[in-house]
Amino acid sequence: VIASVVLRARLVSKKAAPYLIMIGALILTLSFPVVAYSIDAYSSYPRSEEKGLEFLASEEPLEGKTVVGSTLHQLSFYPQANLEQTEFFSFDSAQGVEPDVVGFRKSGYYYSAMRINLSFERNRYTEYKDKIETEQYDRVYSSPTFEVYLKGMVEQ
Repeated sequence: VIASVVLRARLVSKKAAPYLIMIGALILTLSFPVVAYSIDAYSSYPRSEEKGLEFLASEEPLEGKTVVGSTLHQLSFYPQANLEQTEFFSFDSAQGVEPDVVGFRKSGYYYSAMRINLSFERNRYTEYKDKIETEQYDRVYSSPTFEVYLKGMVEQ
């Protein structure tokens, strides 16, 4: 907007040019929170999800297992045994993977729905949720923002 006003200054009266520049600067200033939110909303995670990560890091040995979830790279913040033999996949890159452990983060649902698959009903998160419910996975941790499932670990 500012560039077009400057280039077309000859066409705009001298009295209107400063107002148009102020309006352009105001639009840029007021639109900043929208841009900042769209970036920050997908790179910060609620504290309530930290409890789920702590559980996954401390209560479940992950050595040599296949783990699927969203942004589980944050497990590196917690003390763990050797994870070199552990394979980590995101929901979006886990086509055909049979995981031993699945971690569902609520923020992962929104990320998949709004950034990757652009659907609240059918996205990789919901597809894995359906798969977990139809196969032999046991829920070993549950909170409003984080769930952990293990493949066939608990006898009924």
